[in-house]
Amino acid sequence: MKRKFISLVIVFISLIFIIKCSNNKTSKYEYGQSLPNEELKNIATAIKETENDPFSKESNNNRKVITNWLIESPDVTVKIHNVLKLDDEYEYYSLFLIQSMITPARIVIENPKIKNDDLLIQMKTTRILLDIYKKLINEKGELYKNEQIEKILILEEDNTLVNYIKEIITANQNNK
Repeated sequence: MKRKFISLVIVFISLIFIIKCSNNKTSKYEYGQSLPNEELKNIATAIKETENDPFSKESNNNRKVITNWLIESPDVTVKIHNVLKLDDEYEYYSLFLIQSMITPARIVIENPKIKNDDLLIQMKTTRILLDIYKKLINEKGELYKNEQIEKILILEEDNTLVNYIKEIITANQNNK
């Protein structure tokens, strides 16, 4: 467990470093600068596109740029809960990790009144991640099935996903 956590931290720090070295911009505004509402809507639209077409090269590039913006943005702050608990050996680990960081931002941008409702944000995020997983299996094949995500799909079918997410949020709050 500790090894996975350290691995997750290393991946996240590496991701931040790579993105910081990138010259990509999501808009005419500088990173760290507060954005007008219209520009925030554009960010939300770009995130939605990464959810709708998660495996395209453009979505991959957009995820990197959006993550960089999110790290430095004063406009949106999100809490990240590792709901999927994927092994870093899983081929699509990075995609799901990054998407789990940027999808909550879209949810908060589109629904600012729920910005403090961790449970609702994580439920919506997890369902989107599960939809991406289903697309992965449909487009790429059974070879990419993941035992941990399959368990979470069962929780969703059994209507117990909310309890699972509550436990993760509580555990994260207790580890602070």
